[in-house]
Amino acid sequence: MFRVYINHIKGRVLISGRRGDLELIKQGWKIVYKTDSWKKAYNYARKIALKYDYVLEWYLEEMMTFSEEKISTKLLSLN
Repeated sequence: MFRVYINHIKGRVLISGRRGDLELIKQGWKIVYKTDSWKKAYNYARKIALKYDYVLEWYLEEMMTFSEEKISTKLLSLN
């Protein structure tokens, strides 16, 4: 499950699949979107970041996992 968090005070949007990041809620972050798809989370977070001119952040390893899955799917479809 990927969550999109927003912090209006800090001007930041975060995409995270980490359960530990739920602690961010205690620090003023709000969850504004949930999905099983990293790509959907990214697209939503990007729109929010652009709308408010906020910094968009994510964990590289989560993005890489999505990219690897996408590449694997394409390779399987070629066979």
